[in-house]
Amino acid sequence: MSQLINFENYQPEENNHPRDYFRKDNIKVQLADSSISENNTSSIDNTVNLLLKISPGKINYTQQEAAKVLNMSYQFVNRKCKAGLIKASRYGDKQLININELARIIIEGVNDVN
Repeated sequence: MSQLINFENYQPEENNHPRDYFRKDNIKVQLADSSISENNTSSIDNTVNLLLKISPGKINYTQQEAAKVLNMSYQFVNRKCKAGLIKASRYGDKQLININELARIIIEGVNDVN
């Protein structure tokens, strides 16, 4: 699956609060072309770094937090976790999604096997 958004050339503006990066007037996104290699590790690393700038020190996200970051409903994220399409680890009574898995979902999306 090809990447939808290319973050490789993304340069945040200086002197802004990290949460301002996703404001509509600050987003500068390039659509990825089809010549991008299948190796998404650098894109995932860039996305992880961007998520860490937005929420410093946050490594695991609850399903509700992940749904907010992904701009999806909690029910969608919950169904995909139960189906095994989103990897989540159980800590006590909560299922937490690791930042690397969240970055993978942002880059690759959630693919149904059906």
